[in-house]
Formats: sequence, C-alpha cells, structure tokens
Amino acid sequence: MNKEGKDCKPSTVKRSMAIVLTLMMIISTLLGSGNLVYAVGNGEMVLKSVNHDEAVKEAVIDGNIITLTVPYGYSGERLDLSDMTYELKDGFQNQCIEFPSGDEAEIDGTTVEMEVRYTYEEGEDTETVFSTSYYVEVTSGQAPTFSGPISMTTTINEDIKFKSSDFTSYYDKNDGAEMGFISINTASIAVGELEYNGSAYEAGSRIKVSDIGKLIFKPTNIGKASFAVTAFANDDAETDCGYATLNIEVTYPAASDIKLSTNQDTVLKLSSTPFVNACNKTIGGTFDYISFDTLSSNGKIYINYVSSTNVGTLVQTGKNYSKSDLDKMTFVPNSGYFGKVNLQYKGYNTAGDVFTGKV
Repeated sequence: MNKEGKDCKPSTVKRSMAIVLTLMMIISTLLGSGNLVYAVGNGEMVLKSVNHDEAVKEAVIDGNIITLTVPYGYSGERLDLSDMTYELKDGFQNQCIEFPSGDEAEIDGTTVEMEVRYTYEEGEDTETVFSTSYYVEVTSGQAPTFSGPISMTTTINEDIKFKSSDFTSYYDKNDGAEMGFISINTASIAVGELEYNGSAYEAGSRIKVSDIGKLIFKPTNIGKASFAVTAFANDDAETDCGYATLNIEVTYPAASDIKLSTNQDTVLKLSSTPFVNACNKTIGGTFDYISFDTLSSNGKIYINYVSSTNVGTLVQTGKNYSKSDLDKMTFVPNSGYFGKVNLQYKGYNTAGDVFTGKV
C-alpha cells in the first residue's frame, strides 16, 4: 500500500494543479474580455425607453414588464431581442444587458427575462455593478379597420371623379399597413354607373389606392342608392379590413333663389324673366316651361287675374307653365297677411334638362 501510495500521490497533485491553473486562466480571460460582469441585484427601475426596429412604436414599460408590439400580419413567429435599443434614466450608467434564457421572444408567447446591469453615476459607490430583471413580452398589433358610411351628392349632369382621400379618410391602419386597394360590390345602380380607366367597372375587381382617381360615377337618374366598398391593406396577405357603405344621392342642379316682394294686401305681377335667367345660368339651353312642386297657403297665383271678382285661372302644382303663362301670372296674398311666402318649382329647357328653384 505504501508503494502504491507513493506512486499515485505525485500524479494526483499534478493533475489538481493543472485543473486549478486552467480555471484561473479561463476566469482571467472572461474578466479581461468583459464577458463576465458581476452584478448585485437591487431592483431599481432604471429603464427610460426601449425600442426595436421591428416594433410599430416605442415599447411600453410598466414596472418591470416591457411590451413590444410588432405590426399586424408580422411574418415571423419570434423576435430577436438582441436588436433592441434602450436608454437608462438619469443617474445610471449602462453596463450591459443579458438574457439568461435566450434572446428570442415568441410573438404573443410568454415573457423573456432581460437583466439590465448598471452602475450609479454619482454617490459613494460608482464602481459596484447592480442589476434589475425585466420581463419582455411581444404582442401582435391591431388590424387595420375600414368603415363608413361615406356620403356623396351630385347633380344629374355632373360626374363624380373620386379621389383616394374619399376612401382613405375612413381607413385606420392601427398597427398594420396603409390601405392598398378597394373593391366595389356592384358597377351599376338605379341612379348611375361606375367607370374605371375609361371602361365599365367590373364589379368586385380591385383598384389600387394610387389609381382611385381613374374611378368615375356617371349619374343617370335622380334618387339615392348605395354601394358596398371593401378595403384591403397593402401587406403581403392583402388583409380584408372591412367595408363601408357608399351612399350617393343624385339631384337636379339648383338655381339661385328668385326674390320678389309686394306690400300687404297688394297683388304682385309675375314675369318669365327671372325663370328664363335661372334656366340659362343653371343648365343653359332654351327655356321651355316650369312646374310648381309646392304653392303657399298664404296666397294664390292666377293666370289672367283682373280683380277679386275676376281672378282668372288658378295655378296648380304639377302642371306645366310656359314662358307666356308666366308673363300672365299674378300672386294674390291672403287678406291681411304679412310675412314670407315660399314656392318651389322645377324648370326645363327644350333639350329636357331639369333644374330646381325656389321663389
């Protein structure tokens, strides 16, 4: 046994010394390279801001929870946190950050620990490295949305030339992409038709936002009607962001009001001149006739009025009256009435164009 002991002991000592020397060299290398930083945990909330190039906005820091939001439709399943940039609050000097369990975070998954190491810039101890553990979560952004209603009015003889802002103003990209396309459920409705780039629009086909200026609505009839417009995001999936109702009302062009006056209990002789002028300014062409849509209960209009005992022919709503008829008309206010009287009419030219007006 003694011999065996003598033979073994020197070899054991040599191996032990070699191990110790190796460990000392490794520790020296780590310290010299800066890869090993001793830190004392004290839990100071030292972070002022955190950002990431892939995030839609600056991270939200709530206590020791850091929330990064990636764009809606983000293609990856994980986010590399080593690409984060951060800033410490005043009074703290950054040393480094460490991710004890790895620096990748799963989108909408569990949090990842991030250890922030720092020193104090002032005070008795500016050498000791302290640390605070934060927990980083990465969430998916909110999808873009598109909703209405969108309301537009035009006259029977005036096309609507759409602009991109007619639709983009009803689009909220939230954490997603800008609007990329629109499509419309129908090309023809009771009051008109859609044209795109000079041809009939094909219902359901997609139009780039940059090409919306090529879309035109051509009115054909008076009235109201609606389209369903769907918006799509300018992302890889062309995300459907919802639809808005486009309401279009087609009216006749309106002439400026004709303003006349008379004294109490005094009849007023009418003339075709203001009606012909209204026609010329509003739709042009040659004046043909008018018809009254409404008359007043505060007086009556007669053709060939002479006196209260010879009133002539009563003017009625819905009947057509020519230029010569208008020159023979007289308004007779009710006895003792004082105030305003409003009449509404439609005017026509010989080409069949229509305008509306008020007296």
